[in-house]
Amino acid sequence: MLQCMIDDIATDDVPVYEWLQDVVTRLGNDGMSSDESDVDEWGRTVYAVKQLPWRRNIDKELDIIDSLRTQELGIFTMRGSKGVERKRDINNPVSTRNPVLGLPKALYNEDWVRRQPHGGRKLRIATEEFHWMNVYS
Repeated sequence: MLQCMIDDIATDDVPVYEWLQDVVTRLGNDGMSSDESDVDEWGRTVYAVKQLPWRRNIDKELDIIDSLRTQELGIFTMRGSKGVERKRDINNPVSTRNPVLGLPKALYNEDWVRRQPHGGRKLRIATEEFHWMNVYS
């Protein structure tokens, strides 16, 4: 995704998108929430994104990535199925996925880790430094 965007976005924004790509890559498929289909008040399909209590809240960052579909950067094809709205809410169901092991500390929910037996040592939290970036769109 990022490589397609570099020519179309402001140079100042490239580090942000590189960082977002790094976050998503580190989390991998198992670090992404699954969802349940739902129908909104207008009869449109929406996905109720399940919560991952172990993962840091990255809703804002994922919304930035999702919003790229609506921008006219030419990075997503208009063919195939259309994107479906995702509803992220604290009242959505909780995922039963196990936490991804070995992530940098910044990608875990601090409160959740603190409540784990032995301070979350079974998570094998990476010792590498990973700086969290506060991104605003």
